[in-house]
Amino acid sequence: MTSSSSTEVYTSMINIGTDSYLLGAGLQTDIEISSNGGLEPVTIISLDGDDDSITPSWLNSKYEEFSQLDDVWCHAFTRNVFAQRKPGVLSLVAGSNIQQVRECKTFGYQGDSLPPGPYILSGSKIHPVYKLYLDPLGAFVCGVIPTSLGSDRYQRIPTNYIPVPSRLYSSLPSNLRPLSGKRIAVKDIFDLEGVKTTVCSKAYEALQDPSSKTAPSIQMLIDQGAVIIGKVKTTPFSSGIGPRDWVDYQAPFNPRGCGYLDANCSSAGSGAALAGYEWLDFTIGSDTLGSMVGPAADNGIFGIRPTHGRISCEGVVPISSYLDTPGIFSRDITEFSAATKSWLGSSDLKHPLAMPTKLTILSERYADFTPEVKGVMEHFIQDFEKATQLHRTTTTMDELWTSHAPVSLSGTNFLETFGSTLAHIQLYDHYNNTISFREDYRKKFSIEPYAEPLLRYKWQDYSRSSSATSTYDTNKRKGISAQNSPKNNLPPP
Repeated sequence: MTSSSSTEVYTSMINIGTDSYLLGAGLQTDIEISSNGGLEPVTIISLDGDDDSITPSWLNSKYEEFSQLDDVWCHAFTRNVFAQRKPGVLSLVAGSNIQQVRECKTFGYQGDSLPPGPYILSGSKIHPVYKLYLDPLGAFVCGVIPTSLGSDRYQRIPTNYIPVPSRLYSSLPSNLRPLSGKRIAVKDIFDLEGVKTTVCSKAYEALQDPSSKTAPSIQMLIDQGAVIIGKVKTTPFSSGIGPRDWVDYQAPFNPRGCGYLDANCSSAGSGAALAGYEWLDFTIGSDTLGSMVGPAADNGIFGIRPTHGRISCEGVVPISSYLDTPGIFSRDITEFSAATKSWLGSSDLKHPLAMPTKLTILSERYADFTPEVKGVMEHFIQDFEKATQLHRTTTTMDELWTSHAPVSLSGTNFLETFGSTLAHIQLYDHYNNTISFREDYRKKFSIEPYAEPLLRYKWQDYSRSSSATSTYDTNKRKGISAQNSPKNNLPPP
């Protein structure tokens, strides 16, 4: 796979042992290769201070350390080993086909030192490598790599493989970069500089240029050390269609159970990828009406919908500004907690984070579960009670509503009052947020953009209702009234 476009910075795909690798943008060196200019695997090891005690046993211990820390590096990269004692200056300590140059330099890297780890020498250029993983669940839209080592601008990789960089390229997590080296894939509604945002719609993609700026919510993760490796699938325009209604892209497969379960909701790709791939640490999704909660539950992972407005939605294709919020998925509860706190920050919290003080069970929802699910839930509730020293309280939503409804809605039934409120807000906002796209598409191609049945309803049938605007305004007022009531619609902790 050789690039000819000036915007494509990768050079080739190679096999090393049983694995395939992609070469990233090369850095010029004054190294000379004696093997007819071929590709030479290289390991770079960073040394501290004036340590000259490089012995075979020391190297073997370093190799063992690398193999424990990293799934990209392998022993084949020890064919040529360079030690880096000072920034950008490499000393050959073990090699077979490289001329015996005691020291060589690299040019064009803006960091202090080249990161340790696996590289490929091609001619006089040294390339970072990306191990290529298959995507059997079909969870990804594409993989991405930086346009250069250390760059925050990305390039889409047009293959069925996902390129994953060495963990050795990243420093250890620190207070300033708590997510250093953590591999993250983002839902394809978030802008990533240099890559088109597709929302899994070929019609939408046809009108897009590569994004000129990364969404601030994703840039925050990058600034904290996260490594973005790709974009994962969403239902078209983050709509709520089922897996059999996907057309432009195939729905991702949920890895749980028989392998044919619904990955659920618009963050289906985020949920399936994280549940199925151990080489991925976190995924980013979004939630409007359940697209963090649903995939977390159905894919057996942890997910959180943060408080609305807590994380910026700038640079994110919207459904409804009143409902949308980014969220994060994780397989590990400890890492999940750390990443969430890092992403959200804590300096401007109105109340400090603390243990819960109340455990409330809504009996009408609990009754809907199957016996198997009830058993799992009951086990969790008992563990939660034991861990927190709390005892459950059982109630219903109507009981809570009766005692805490605002005066303007006093005496109303909760479900009758709010059963369709969020749906109407979401439908109306989605229709209006896609008007300019639909008009631009018709103007450019002289046809309507393709829409699955649910999208067609949102774009056509819902807009034909003469009461749509008044219904939207009524439901929005209901939500604002309940939210701003001094009594609020839920009891205080």
